[in-house]
Amino acid sequence: MAGIAVDELHCRRERDPRTGGVDVRDPANRRASGMVDGAIAVSPRTLPVVADSEAPEEWRDPRLQDRPPPVVTVCDLGPISTLAATMIAEMGFADVAHPDGTRAWQETGPPTQPAPDAEQGAPGAPRSAARASASTPPATPRRGARPGTSPAGRG
Repeated sequence: MAGIAVDELHCRRERDPRTGGVDVRDPANRRASGMVDGAIAVSPRTLPVVADSEAPEEWRDPRLQDRPPPVVTVCDLGPISTLAATMIAEMGFADVAHPDGTRAWQETGPPTQPAPDAEQGAPGAPRSAARASASTPPATPRRGARPGTSPAGRG
């Protein structure tokens, strides 16, 4: 896994259009500044699920199931994308990199896209009601909570 300059990312995407971008910033930051053109929005918290080829199919993002294409993770300045890149490299992605961050991307002037309203492909992202209820795991009660009580123990 390597850190790469934004211009190198442009070259990689031109050489291999399958190069995928994964934007691991929080939704507010994505909405405020847009996203790298063609990237998908996934939080670091849900990345291990949506990129896991053994997770239930309805939780996986199909764009993250094919291990051969290169994947580039991005965040504002680089540290969170470095952690995300390490995580997915450990999951079997062979060609993983992270650029200097979306701020560097915007300073060089390449295209951006508006951020989606929800994470794409993440558990809890909008789905049809039937599919969502079938695919959402049951809530786990808080340790020590009695059945039928609120999370604070007051029911």
